[in-house]
Amino acid sequence: MSDSASIVVVEARPPFMYLKRQLQAILTLRGVLIAGLVVFLFVGPVLRQVDIVAAVLACSLLGLLILIGAVSVLKGRALRRSLQLHLTAQQRGGSSFGGETLLAGEPALLVIKTSPFRVPPLFVLQVRIEFEYEDLPLPLICFVGGSAEPRVALERVVFPHRGVWSVGRLRLSIGDRLGLTSFFWDIDALDAAGVFTVTVREHEIETLPIVSSSNKAGDMEVNTRDRLGDPFDLKPYHPADGLKRILWKVYAKSGQLIARHPECSMTPEGQVVLFCCARDDEDYLCADFLAYLSRLESMDLALAVGFEGMRDHQSALSRREAETLMTESVWDAEHESIEQLQAEISGLIRAAEQQGSGTRLHRLVFFVGAERIEEAAWLKCLVNLGNFIRQQGVVPCFIVRKRKGIASSTTRLVIHSRPVRKLLDLFMDTPERPMLSSVNGLQALSAVCGKEGWEMVA
Repeated sequence: MSDSASIVVVEARPPFMYLKRQLQAILTLRGVLIAGLVVFLFVGPVLRQVDIVAAVLACSLLGLLILIGAVSVLKGRALRRSLQLHLTAQQRGGSSFGGETLLAGEPALLVIKTSPFRVPPLFVLQVRIEFEYEDLPLPLICFVGGSAEPRVALERVVFPHRGVWSVGRLRLSIGDRLGLTSFFWDIDALDAAGVFTVTVREHEIETLPIVSSSNKAGDMEVNTRDRLGDPFDLKPYHPADGLKRILWKVYAKSGQLIARHPECSMTPEGQVVLFCCARDDEDYLCADFLAYLSRLESMDLALAVGFEGMRDHQSALSRREAETLMTESVWDAEHESIEQLQAEISGLIRAAEQQGSGTRLHRLVFFVGAERIEEAAWLKCLVNLGNFIRQQGVVPCFIVRKRKGIASSTTRLVIHSRPVRKLLDLFMDTPERPMLSSVNGLQALSAVCGKEGWEMVA
């Protein structure tokens, strides 16, 4: 952060607008009312009736306004030149200093550290933090008194979703506690001290199929740790195997207990190209996506990853790069058009083909949220994207993920008969309705995939 706080430059305006701005910078609404009372006393009782009490009261109020206003302006100008602020965030004993990450949806402490300064008695310095893309409900941070040491203020904050949260500006003001005067200025905070990277907590997910995008015949990797094949291998019996796996015919002939054992599972080697369609309210989908990437990376599969809203960013080639791209692309994901999505997917396919040394891709894996499919416009956009990908000789594979806690409620809704369902719709709360629509969206997407020969995992 610069040594001196920068002032927001105001464009040229008419003289009365400039005067109004200067007045607001000194007098608050309460101060303007007191000034109006002073004018009324001078014009009315003092001049017309020579009221001594009104004259004393008017002069006292006028002197008070002048004194408080002068202190606010002089002290504000001094603080504007010398005051320095430094922002950090701490979460669960860790810290973020512009490079480390925080977790979305979990409480964090916003630490505001200032250089030594002193506030006059009966005055208060207020700091308002304004983020660049989205406002957070943060209260005003107040400083009173003075200290020869740097001062620290702590404020609890919860970042609602992933992203790179940049502090747009710090709005500072100094004024009296009576609320009559106020002098305010802005500090630009678009440097590293005001940038917080917020990610999602990765969690364990159920086993998803490993879908390769490009591989050669015979390129199969034997997974000796996870035996998920058919029980055709044989091994000496262990009590943990159970009685059902014992080959009793072999025991009758040889007298040895032999049990069946699953074969080693085979995982295709090659490259996996993935694209995640997630808005800012779909952090659960991003958490599943990162967990899936970690599993692919542990199998030494080459990755090419893209996100909705990535625009001109380069495709990610590892799980770590994908997490960075996920946080940087969230602010543009909400305003994506079909043309922008097609351009992003085309760039991802080109990057994947270059990474694979010219290997032709035959499959593109899509991660989408079940709740979003209920939107007719998005479902139509998804089908158009599938047709666009198919025209390039690539088969789309949709992996649909549901938010935790929705699957059981959805199953309970769809088993009812049609009359009972209509009766439930009449008395059902509004939040329950999207669950039923989500089932229809899944069915519609499944029907399209079956008709076009696409792949889908739900």
